[in-house]
Amino acid sequence: MKYFGTLVLTLTLLASAAGSAWATPAAQISDDRSNDSLVLIVQERPIIVNDSFVAPLVDLFGEIYIGKNSFIAGNTELRAAPGLRVDIYDNTNLQDNIVVRSRDDSVEIGNETSIAHHAIVRDSKLGDFTFVGFNAQIMDSVIGDGAFVLHGAYVEGVTVHENRIVGVGQVVLTQAEADALPEAPESTVEFRREVLEVNEEFAESYIDLYNDEGYDSVVDVGPNPITTFNPDRVEPQIGDNTVVQEFARVVGDVRIGADSQIGQRSAIRADEGAPIILGSEADLDDRVTFHALSGTDISVGDRLTSEDDVVFHGPLIMGDDVSAGDDSVVFRVNVGNNVKIGERAYIVGPAVEEGEELLQIPAGTVIPDEAVITSAEDLQDVLNGGDGSRDEDRDKIGSPGMPNTGAGGTYR
Repeated sequence: MKYFGTLVLTLTLLASAAGSAWATPAAQISDDRSNDSLVLIVQERPIIVNDSFVAPLVDLFGEIYIGKNSFIAGNTELRAAPGLRVDIYDNTNLQDNIVVRSRDDSVEIGNETSIAHHAIVRDSKLGDFTFVGFNAQIMDSVIGDGAFVLHGAYVEGVTVHENRIVGVGQVVLTQAEADALPEAPESTVEFRREVLEVNEEFAESYIDLYNDEGYDSVVDVGPNPITTFNPDRVEPQIGDNTVVQEFARVVGDVRIGADSQIGQRSAIRADEGAPIILGSEADLDDRVTFHALSGTDISVGDRLTSEDDVVFHGPLIMGDDVSAGDDSVVFRVNVGNNVKIGERAYIVGPAVEEGEELLQIPAGTVIPDEAVITSAEDLQDVLNGGDGSRDEDRDKIGSPGMPNTGAGGTYR
């Protein structure tokens, strides 16, 4: 505030001194400069690489390698320190606002692997057919083939064996904890195949959109690509007096009400599930993501407030005056009016069949910081005054695309 206060005061004094000349100042830019001293830092990088799509808003540094038919969504960061590299293999997808960083060791991400929105992978090796969920973090670890790491999980310094599952919000810090992880249920296989199929089609269809309509069609606010699951080209509808800040990405059948604010590097992508509807006076901080599974949608009432790095994922219904704290996840639930969701809270409702109702969070509920809610029992614990932490008698393993199962471990 001190900086801005000084800035305003300085301009006020200058305006008083300049009088009417302030409105039309003379240009004071030198024309004597030479370009001879300038050296090109980065050339225009390709968007289509090895039959893979790397969105223009992806940030790259160092040696980054990519295989065939992979898809990297916008505002993801891929960074390799000097002497290290990041390898992303075939038919793999990295979704919005992910960080992949080789700081002390090179990173490998195997074939047919899905890294979901806002995940972080650092100095780690991920095998083939692995899945890493929303806001999960993998640090200095090896994740075996077929492993399934769920939303908000934190894994550091261990080897997770093949076909194991890490629960929602689970923390794995010792090899003993990693060795105790259960096998991933067979029901996760179908879900992972569906995610891979969607993202492989994204790689093809975003390449087609770029080739047909150019750079402007795959940045900022623009249409969805044509796919088998989303066959109609739709432009977003942005309400009056709504501000979409720099590097935000708004795609497809998105309808944002008037007087809203969409923060930098946010992603509202109705390129899979659609529509995504936000009411008026939404206030989103930076790096907030909305996305929905194929065949589902998102509907949000007025005056949503979201802090940084929140993932809202459909199927999802939210009423008026909902707020969400930093790094939270809200997925597959029906949220009533005036609900407050704490920081790093992970709300992942049970899987539902067509026609079944989503888990209902009553109006006025306060979800504590770091709560983990994957079932009606977890929600009832919060409604009864609990903090949403793990119950020793009830494990929290809910996942996208499958019902809750049991697993051991320590949870946030």
